[in-house]
Amino acid sequence: MLLANFILPTPSPISPRVDLKILKVMPNEFNESREIYESALVEMNVDADFTPLFTFNTHSIFVSLIVEYETPTHTRNQIALWSFIIRNRTSAILQLHQEINTFNDITPSFRGVNGTYMMEWDIIPRLGVLQHGRVHQADALFTFPKLHMVWNLVNMCLIKWNQHFT
Repeated sequence: MLLANFILPTPSPISPRVDLKILKVMPNEFNESREIYESALVEMNVDADFTPLFTFNTHSIFVSLIVEYETPTHTRNQIALWSFIIRNRTSAILQLHQEINTFNDITPSFRGVNGTYMMEWDIIPRLGVLQHGRVHQADALFTFPKLHMVWNLVNMCLIKWNQHFT
C-alpha cells in the first residue's frame, strides 16, 4: 500500500469555486491597550467537489479557506477563516453559504488593506505521504471597506471615557 502512493497516479485535479465578500467592518471589543479593534463581517460561498481526490488510500481530507493580506506593520498575515474535515466520499461535495463574524487582526484597523483568499486541502492517507493542494483564483482579491465615520467617533469617545475612569 505504501508503494502504491508512488506508483499509482495522483488523484484528479479539482477546481473548487469560492466567493468571499467583506460585508462590513465594525468595532470589536477593547483589548489590553484599551483600544477598540475592528472586526469584519464576511460572507462566504463555497461550491466544491472533492470526490475525485478519494482513492482506496484516502482516509480524509482537511479543507480550509485561507485569507492572506498585508498591513503596514506586518508583511504577511494569514487567517484560516474556515475549515472542514471530509471523512468520506459521500460528504465530499461542499455547497455552502455562510456568514462569519470572527475576522479579526493583530492590528486595530483594516483601513486601506487589500487581501486575497485561497482554498487549501491536505489529503490524509491511510498509509503513506500527505498530499497538499491549493487553488488561488484570479478574482480572489478584495479590499476592506472603511469603518463608518459614526463608529470612528464612538471609538474615540469610548477610549477617552475609558482613559478618564481608569
